[in-house]
Amino acid sequence: MNTITLAGNLTRDPEIRYTREGRAATTFGLAVNRRTKNTETQESDEAVSFFDVVSSGEIAENVALTLITRGSQRS
Repeated sequence: MNTITLAGNLTRDPEIRYTREGRAATTFGLAVNRRTKNTETQESDEAVSFFDVVSSGEIAENVALTLITRGSQRS
């Protein structure tokens, strides 16, 4: 199994649904900012990538319980 770690900001609140068989699926949106330094101009360039994320099974239930809503901050 491959593992991917994305760190960013939620663009959509996590939404959990269950299949007819009872398997969980959670979807949410994620924005990931990247900052690089232009070696010619010595200025910082920033780019944003947007991801639609879908998780399933036990991970989906964990995601739905642990991610906070869009725009919220964890204290």
